[in-house]
Amino acid sequence: MFEENYRFQVYPLPANNRWKWQVLLPTGAIFTSKEYYPTSDQAICAGQHWIDVETAFNALNRSLSQICGEGTITQKEYANLMRSFVRITGHSFEK
Repeated sequence: MFEENYRFQVYPLPANNRWKWQVLLPTGAIFTSKEYYPTSDQAICAGQHWIDVETAFNALNRSLSQICGEGTITQKEYANLMRSFVRITGHSFEK
């Protein structure tokens, strides 16, 4: 069983009597959670959340980079906004 989110497949992966999530990207890249979850449904939900956060992070980063490059915001403002996003979402730069 798996769920699709943004055309990315999220699979539950059994591990040590618990579950991890695994996301398969169209490029062939595979990302697997470091965390364990008690059920496969919880693992899938966590994987979907990871996709949502990564998608938002990449979109925000691209948008802010563009308006920073145009001089609409300063590099300090760019850094502060990205830092805020990381704090709010718990985004990790590790993949």
